[in-house]
Amino acid sequence: MNTVLFNGRIIFGNLNIKLGEGKETVDVCKAVDDWTKELISTGEARGEARGEARGRIEGMMSTLADLVKKAIITPVQAAEQANMTVEEFNAKTGLA
Repeated sequence: MNTVLFNGRIIFGNLNIKLGEGKETVDVCKAVDDWTKELISTGEARGEARGEARGRIEGMMSTLADLVKKAIITPVQAAEQANMTVEEFNAKTGLA
């Protein structure tokens, strides 16, 4: 685990600096820049995954609420599908 101070922030992570064939030195600035880009990319991927998961949940809740509004399923059935109590389901969907 490496600790780096970057733009006034402390960053923890694994900085793997590999020397090229026949090289005895490394451009640390470039290595840190590459590492920073990798960390940003990893953070973006995690954020996208979280957003997609939230979107799926919101879509499911919206669909269940529509089915309840159209009297196709009961609030109890919708709450069961959402793994919630009826009160929780109503609160999250604005039904009641």
